[in-house]
Amino acid sequence: MYYDSLNRDFSESINIILEKIDSSMSLYRDNSIINAFNNSSNGIAIDSLLAEVVMHSLRYAQETNGAFDITVGPLVKAWGFHAKKGEMPEDKTIRDLMKFIGSEMIELNNLFLGKKHPKVKIDVNAIAQGFTVDQIAQNFENEGIGNYLIEVGGEVRTLGKSPRGAHWLVGVDKPDDNALSGDNLQVIIKLSGESLVTSGNYRKFFVKDGVKYSHTIDAQTGYPVSHSLLSATVLDSTATRADALATAFMVMGKERVIEWLLSNPGIEAYLVYSDEKGDFQVWMSEGMRERIVE
Repeated sequence: MYYDSLNRDFSESINIILEKIDSSMSLYRDNSIINAFNNSSNGIAIDSLLAEVVMHSLRYAQETNGAFDITVGPLVKAWGFHAKKGEMPEDKTIRDLMKFIGSEMIELNNLFLGKKHPKVKIDVNAIAQGFTVDQIAQNFENEGIGNYLIEVGGEVRTLGKSPRGAHWLVGVDKPDDNALSGDNLQVIIKLSGESLVTSGNYRKFFVKDGVKYSHTIDAQTGYPVSHSLLSATVLDSTATRADALATAFMVMGKERVIEWLLSNPGIEAYLVYSDEKGDFQVWMSEGMRERIVE
């Protein structure tokens, strides 16, 4: 949604952006650049879009001590989440895959992305949608659009005012695996000139022998996380970083996230977690508290 005094139509330029990003980063397109890298032995020359996403990803991996990791894809596949069906891999399978997991397994040199082993693969789905939002936002701002709300796959970026002349209002779903998106809101947050992204474990999981396995895989252990954090909503200036941090926070868990936020001022978060009785509880940063609509 956007306002333009000249009533211009930006659908064509937006579609061009979406097509460029898709042809670069989609794992579902056989001829995409990311698939060419994943199928290579030592790496390939990539385009500037994927290079920028990889550059951001490596930085966020360092900032989060490995909680954000774009090489975790083979582990996600081993656990069956890529096909939306859970399965229990053998411990040996996890140990073998861990040899090719970690941001240190790839290296970006200008537009050449190298890998240390042919089995190293990357998956940028946890950051690509936020990056797409930022690319569209940049296009709008280059054209002089001062009021917009952009949403791609739940990742949101705003600027200026809503049609009512006030802040943009964005709802965050309650972490209920039985509710459809938008049916049961946990909270409403007012935004202007900021990005908001939510990540959660409550809709993607499987149960095996009475144990619930989350789709969030810890790249440092090879196994699904088992903490009490159900969803993490992150507010930042860019959707790219908010997207990556929301994913990283779901790996880290509530206590580590709070500790991380204390050392990284400027990032706001709203965390929903379950207590010992299984009831929903909330922790939020002070900056986020100021943006809550009562």
